[in-house]
Amino acid sequence: MDTILYLIFTLAYFILFGFGFFLIRRNTSIPGIILLLVTLGLIIDNAIIALGSLIGEGGLLKSVSMIRFWTHALFTPALALFGWHMAYSFGVKWAESRLSHHFALVLTLLLMIIEIVTETLSLNLTPVYEYGVLRYSSAHSSGPPIMVLVLIVYLLAASFSIWRKTKWPIILNGVVIMLIGSAVSLPIPSSAATNAFELIFILSLWITYRKSLKAAG
Repeated sequence: MDTILYLIFTLAYFILFGFGFFLIRRNTSIPGIILLLVTLGLIIDNAIIALGSLIGEGGLLKSVSMIRFWTHALFTPALALFGWHMAYSFGVKWAESRLSHHFALVLTLLLMIIEIVTETLSLNLTPVYEYGVLRYSSAHSSGPPIMVLVLIVYLLAASFSIWRKTKWPIILNGVVIMLIGSAVSLPIPSSAATNAFELIFILSLWITYRKSLKAAG
């Protein structure tokens, strides 16, 4: 069951990537490139998990699984910079200052360094087989990483500011759904189902980005 879900998520992200690539071709921008990279990372992540049982336990799967963690560490922190760009695009007052831009840049780099140093470089991957899916996971994983927690707080603040300024609720709803999905354990026999929250979150970012392009004319 989970294998099918991960394949569905992979296809959904692939469609989003194509949609994003179309937008980028028409209007190349930093937030668009950030979203494209994050979406690519999620395609890789879900595809490797979906194909884990087919590849089989061993050095090959362990090696390609490292790509999952490195793309997460290198691409995901940039969503802080994306959040600032969206706030700026929608005319949020605090985002108009140069200091807020510099803060978003520094936060992005800091979160990237924190994730690499505390999580990625010290990875000890062990095979995990559950609900029909084989994947390599961190042996020392204990809840959401610091990077994810700080990023969610920043995006929550940015999306709330956008909602207050424009009454546009999509990005705020997406962040809240992601937050709930990270905190709540669903009482169903699946480890993939919670990834639906992440998909909704990324979809909300793409919709908001498209809205910002229309607002800019």
